[in-house]
Amino acid sequence: MAIRFVVDSAADIPDHIARTHDIAMVPLSIHFGDRIYKDRVDLSPEDFLFKLKNSSDLPNTSQPSPGEFLEVYEAHWKPGDTLFSFHLSSKFSGTYQSAVLASRQLSDRQIHVIDTGLASMGIGMPAIAGARWASQGASADEIKHLTAELIASTRSYFLVDTLDYLARHGRIGRAKALVGSVLNIKPVLCVQDGLVDVADRLRGFNKAFARLLELALGHLKEDASYMCAIMEADQSELAEEIEATIRQQASCESIEIIKAPLGATIGTHTGPGTVGIVIGRLPKS
Repeated sequence: MAIRFVVDSAADIPDHIARTHDIAMVPLSIHFGDRIYKDRVDLSPEDFLFKLKNSSDLPNTSQPSPGEFLEVYEAHWKPGDTLFSFHLSSKFSGTYQSAVLASRQLSDRQIHVIDTGLASMGIGMPAIAGARWASQGASADEIKHLTAELIASTRSYFLVDTLDYLARHGRIGRAKALVGSVLNIKPVLCVQDGLVDVADRLRGFNKAFARLLELALGHLKEDASYMCAIMEADQSELAEEIEATIRQQASCESIEIIKAPLGATIGTHTGPGTVGIVIGRLPKS
């Protein structure tokens, strides 16, 4: 018997980490005109960014079918196993609902389908932490509670070059009022209650970037440990700066930092020039 983990491709888990922890992935589809790609299967983050910047067609995404989840669940499950399946906010996508429908067709199996209410590594971090806890002997019930605590503590902040991608795809959430601003207002965005929201708004990129760091660092407590993911699309230098700043200024017991490019699922909706920080407190196991 084993405890196994599944995510959708919006989780943005770097491939080498997913392989190390045997985390299975169900891809969303990326549509560029008449061409359809499977995110992270036949369209890497690097290839996606190149196409996004050079194609005349703007991409769209579509959720996996319940059948695609069934295929992965059946391949990844063995008698007696427990599956944890972590997914993109149900307010962003129908992906979670597809996973639920698939799990109902396997009612004889222990499958926990979780709507994280988050995106990108907000989905990936509980899967990674859960796999580590499982390898240390934690039970399924313990992992259920520990990952729920991690998700509840997780905060996501990000900057986009333009709000146009979020607006075009209907993922703009409560930042809608800022679309079309001509006053050089740069919002620091966050994911709140499963939707895109505005954490703060400042004049100019440099002030917004400083505030992004301030908000992330403000969640750190001296007696706690954290996982932190730095996500970027065509902003590798800023990602390096964020990592250096966090390592210099973080006042906490310990912090693990993972850097990764945004994949096509999230990148379709945020566009090039995006940089973000996902940070969550690790509960005491």
